[in-house]
Amino acid sequence: LGGAPSRRETLPGIAAHRGRLLCVLRLPAALGGRAGLEPPRWIAICRARPEAAIAFDELLAYREVGKSDVVSLGNEIRVPGVRALVLAGNLRVPLLDLGALIARSDDAESTKAEGGSQ
Repeated sequence: LGGAPSRRETLPGIAAHRGRLLCVLRLPAALGGRAGLEPPRWIAICRARPEAAIAFDELLAYREVGKSDVVSLGNEIRVPGVRALVLAGNLRVPLLDLGALIARSDDAESTKAEGGSQ
């Protein structure tokens, strides 16, 4: 992970993968939490958005799932950055919407910039 000239907590840098540069979004900060002091240890490249990746501090487990394991949140439930739920045994795991997380990060940064210039 190479550092990028950015003050954004959500954007720690860029990564090179198979001859392409990827924008890396720091997951804890993008979800509204606080990122650790150390650089993230893990980077996951999203198959649906191969130009972007997410960085995170800890990976407890991973699981390959099929479309039949994905359940919609419905129109009643709106969680920023979460697209659906994945059924994993007895667990319901949020399926993140990388595009929404990036847009949310951009909106938050724009709001900060507007507030800072007044």
